Amino acid sequence: MKDHSLTPEDLRATFEASRKAVERAHQRADEASERARRMRAEARQRHTALSPSEIAQGKLSLAEEEGARAVRESERFMAVVSHELRQPLNAAMAAMALLDADVSPESVERASRVLRRQLLHMSTLLDGVLDMSRLSLQTLRLNRKPVDVRAVLREALDTVESAAERAGVNARIKVPSTPVPVVADAGRLHQVFSNLLTNAVRYTPRGGSVTASIEADNAVATITVADTGQGIAPGDLTNIFEPFWRGGDSSTEGFGIGLALVRGIVELHGGSIAAFSEGRGKGARFCLTLPIATSS
Repeated sequence: MKDHSLTPEDLRATFEASRKAVERAHQRADEASERARRMRAEARQRHTALSPSEIAQGKLSLAEEEGARAVRESERFMAVVSHELRQPLNAAMAAMALLDADVSPESVERASRVLRRQLLHMSTLLDGVLDMSRLSLQTLRLNRKPVDVRAVLREALDTVESAAERAGVNARIKVPSTPVPVVADAGRLHQVFSNLLTNAVRYTPRGGSVTASIEADNAVATITVADTGQGIAPGDLTNIFEPFWRGGDSSTEGFGIGLALVRGIVELHGGSIAAFSEGRGKGARFCLTLPIATSS
């Protein structure tokens, strides 16, 4: 029987073709946007009333520009997905090649570890993509019930505690002595807190600290995740919650959708989130608010 499995060379060729298609689509989108901008500039310079045909043409150009922007976002999405899946796919294929060449117990164990790790990584990426799609289509549903935010935050800290220990980062929590009730999807809140804590640990050097805290009044619970890590450049604070934003640094870890998901989930709960930092090397602080549950 003929083997139809993909080789690493097949994967690289596929990704290269995708990259070239993305570049062509971006060029077409940029050209369309530039045409629309020129038309509007020329109309302003004439200082005359536009005829019905000119108005119609202007509307058409605006629609064309919006379509071009949508194309850019779609192609950007495909480029990021292709880029992020390339490494785990190549690693998985290399592990499969190892199994084809050597079936000794040691090789099988090593290949199994690689496959398990890379498949988990790909599964996490795809789950994030699906959640972003649901947010964009407004189909992400919450299973909201009364929960104590303190318990959810403690559980999220538990999930990152081992990573913090390996990184030499001191992770701690400060919460009120009394319950902080909200009506929320506990699973989604756990996702939000875990994401913020994981990022804080990841970007904090050995010997640094990460602190998760809660403050509450009669109306609002404020959850803060602060670290003593690498900080955020002032110009990046306005973009940090945008999908696929990675600070313009190709070495930055992650898929670039975690904070976008965090913002979307928080806003679905009727809350808000903001990032603060004094600059590079001065740590970062993420503050999110959630409405306190009122007793009926």
